[in-house]
Amino acid sequence: MLMKFSRSLFIALLISLPLYLFSTFNHDLWRPAETREAGIARDMIESGNWAATHLNGRLFLEKPPLYTWTLALPLKLFGYRDWAVRISVLLFTAGTLALTFAFARRRLGNVGAQAATASLASMWLFIEVNHGAMVDNGLMFFTTLSMLAFDRLDDEASPSLPWALLFFAALGLAFLCKGGVGPVLVGSACCCLILFGRRRGLPARMHIPAGLAVFGLVVCAWLVQLWLRGGEEYFRVFFVENHIKRFLGTVGPRGDGIFDYIPYYLPYIFQAPAPWTLLIPFGAKLAWDMRRAGGEAARHSWDIVFWWGLGMLLMLSVAGSQDNQYLLPLLPPLAVLAGLFVEQTWLGLPAPRFARPALWLFGAASCAAVSALPLMPGFMRGAWRLLDVALSAAAALAGTCALAALARGSARGFWTRMAWLAVLAGVLMGLYAEPELNREKSGRPLIAELDRLVPRDAVFCGYDLNENTEGMLQFYGWRPHIMVKSRRAAIELGTDRRPIYMALMSKSETDETAEALVSSGNWRMVERFEAGGRFYRILASRAADVKRPGS
Repeated sequence: MLMKFSRSLFIALLISLPLYLFSTFNHDLWRPAETREAGIARDMIESGNWAATHLNGRLFLEKPPLYTWTLALPLKLFGYRDWAVRISVLLFTAGTLALTFAFARRRLGNVGAQAATASLASMWLFIEVNHGAMVDNGLMFFTTLSMLAFDRLDDEASPSLPWALLFFAALGLAFLCKGGVGPVLVGSACCCLILFGRRRGLPARMHIPAGLAVFGLVVCAWLVQLWLRGGEEYFRVFFVENHIKRFLGTVGPRGDGIFDYIPYYLPYIFQAPAPWTLLIPFGAKLAWDMRRAGGEAARHSWDIVFWWGLGMLLMLSVAGSQDNQYLLPLLPPLAVLAGLFVEQTWLGLPAPRFARPALWLFGAASCAAVSALPLMPGFMRGAWRLLDVALSAAAALAGTCALAALARGSARGFWTRMAWLAVLAGVLMGLYAEPELNREKSGRPLIAELDRLVPRDAVFCGYDLNENTEGMLQFYGWRPHIMVKSRRAAIELGTDRRPIYMALMSKSETDETAEALVSSGNWRMVERFEAGGRFYRILASRAADVKRPGS
């Protein structure tokens, strides 16, 4: 039985991981969040402070340090290389896929569990987040582990104590990854299941005193070190500034007040699991029918799938700080519903009404998306190579064969060919999509210009740089000696007797601050250029001996 499970999981990962193996390690640090996380990891290594996170030498305690630890350890082993940042990213991604397979396998057959894993791997939001170092991919792993343990707690045939301890330990690790949001999301899903799913006996199986002791041990091991490092100030920054105020919406993404309700997430609920959005409603209909017709066991089995998504969505919707990537922990139950639909069609069982047109649209859209990948460079530069066109045609042929199988009524042939198309998509993403995105999102050109224009012995400062640019400079060895926050301070700094160079960033080609600094006579323009969707200017003070490019 275990061998059959392992073989099925291996096949699921064989289909899913090419979407990441061929494109995770072949790009520079990407804006917005990856540069910041990498800079914080380098600061942690260089400062030796593994209890509190810092950015460019200042306290940056938005989140606990667990995710930063997972980035910093490979960097300490392999050096400050872009690909080393993503070792933990790939491990978290593979781990989440494996946990989703295990969760789906308790409800579906091998084919359905494999389909759930592959559908999660190919969902738009999952791909976007898990190709870079973003703390949400670590949070998703621990919330999924928590829900898997809670699922086993709901099974009276399973021993309760080991699963209860795993549940609370995973909650603690979720807290160490992104703070209270992890336990709150899992707790909302579990409470909804207990209250609305009528699981009144479930709390007794949770061994709450022992579980809370495990949770407290995991969390307090860090909190004690945090208190020893910074005392009341660190606690105030972490709990008040980055928990209470973020929940109320006074700081953080979309800090525009509490209770924006579910409508904010409605468009993203459809976008996040794309292209599987077309099929998930039919999987939900099948699951609901099975829940109603299958008795108490089926109701228990499927209630957790529904309340996992609904409970977390409800909690996210009442928080004042909202962002589309926060939906990531909701994707595994959606993937299970997609896997159920695939399994039903694979077995030739009756599908819900209108499912067949949706399946045709899903196949055509997926085929078109994969076929377009080799043509991306041509669209960007206005010229195509013969190899690009040939690979695009090969992808189109694979998709056409899948649709042809569907036309013959062979659902197995359709899904088998779609699996091969997913593997091909992973290869083409690495060959075409990632290099093009890298040209758009990489900050490396800024580092190259600094290496070329700014002497290493000069004082280097930044003017009102955002945290992502600061993190990028920190990671690549250009940590600003001075951070200037006002125009007056910048003008005065230009009179310093030391040679000083300054980097300014803006979202538009024109920059009034740079023009004012040059007009003051205290600064000279050295170079201006665009990198990663931002416009940069490098200025030199009066005392700097400016060498023009090419001189």
